[in-house]
Amino acid sequence: MIDALVRWWRSQQLRRTLIKGNRRDAAKQLQSIRRSKTNLSWWEALFLEVLQLQQQNTDAKKQLAKLRQKLRQSYASRIQTFIPNPEIVRSISQMFSLREVDDGMIQCTGIDNVVFSKLEKELSDYLKSEFERYSKDDLDRELQIAIKDLNKLQKGIDPNYDLPLSSHVYFLKYFIDNIYCLYLAWFLIYQNGQLPNELKILDIAAGPATSMFGLLLFLQRLDLEDVVSKVHVSYTSIEQQDRFQYRGLQFWRKYVQSISFPTNIFFQFHTQNLFDYEHYSDRVSEEFFNFIVISHCFFADPDRRERSNRIYRQIFRNHLKPGGWVLLVVQWTKLYRYYGIDRDENLQRERDVVQKFVAEELGLKPHWYRYLTSTGQRKKLKNFRKFSEENCSPQNQIGSLAQTYLGLPYRLNYSIDDYVILAQFKD
Repeated sequence: MIDALVRWWRSQQLRRTLIKGNRRDAAKQLQSIRRSKTNLSWWEALFLEVLQLQQQNTDAKKQLAKLRQKLRQSYASRIQTFIPNPEIVRSISQMFSLREVDDGMIQCTGIDNVVFSKLEKELSDYLKSEFERYSKDDLDRELQIAIKDLNKLQKGIDPNYDLPLSSHVYFLKYFIDNIYCLYLAWFLIYQNGQLPNELKILDIAAGPATSMFGLLLFLQRLDLEDVVSKVHVSYTSIEQQDRFQYRGLQFWRKYVQSISFPTNIFFQFHTQNLFDYEHYSDRVSEEFFNFIVISHCFFADPDRRERSNRIYRQIFRNHLKPGGWVLLVVQWTKLYRYYGIDRDENLQRERDVVQKFVAEELGLKPHWYRYLTSTGQRKKLKNFRKFSEENCSPQNQIGSLAQTYLGLPYRLNYSIDDYVILAQFKD
């Protein structure tokens, strides 16, 4: 009789503890009941089953974490990266007039004339042949409509990029400068010993494959055919505008045919709206890519920015190979203005902004970053155009074409004002 009363009292104590939501104490009380070797009531047995399932789930998560760690270690031990050649590093630094101002900023006013002159010539010839397809009136009208759309960038507004000549105007105004930036981004990765000879790249909001052009031009400059010929690149593009993808591929074929260079580069295109991730995610290989690139696709609109960042985190989690890298290229205006911060020379504030952007918004761990700037300072120059004309390398062929077709009253020069950030996913 006493044993039955003790058993009933323990059961009531367990019930009250569960009602209070104190599962830890309830689990201890259940163990005490089990040690008494009495039969469990139906609800006590159910609670025991819940505890066992929770423990199995915890054990499974720990085992999965161990397996992922082993996979990272295995991948890191197998991956082969370029050993930076000091002569090549020195040569590129001299050509681009690279000057490390401080730990976060590099000034850049020079250019690799050989590869960029060739790029300009081929792009100029390509655009001229495209413009010849239009009558003068039609060409002027379509160009003005596309210019108006892309000029939204200067007002902090996201363009649509969906007009017949949007890609052509982009080629004239932004393409060369963006390749200039991506060339330097891949160079910095190479300089830090982080460029593998087997690249699997996922380029998000890729436009006309700008990041791939930057990589190709940099590989040309390596000028080590016995090594470069062994480089294998699998490139996957996600871009909403099919015209951008089509024009980029057209020009890629034209450019590659014009150079004597071994390229083991394979393309795959997904013409998809970034925000429709659930509809294209199963067509993108899981845990396959050792580089995910997002170049300049960070929205000014707060709602679209939040939605895109949420999707970016899903893409990193699902498609980045363990130990892989995320390369981010973001304009100063997009990085700072979102936080309501003005330009100044405060390096610690810059580090805090980069950390907030990379870690809190994108769920990444920053490895290094560099602010690449033509001016060598973080504050905005009052007369940047004059500075550019006097200090930066001119875009001779594309600049002339832009004056003719876009009506620019000045010659374009190679200039840069971007943050290049290398990061990894925080699992």
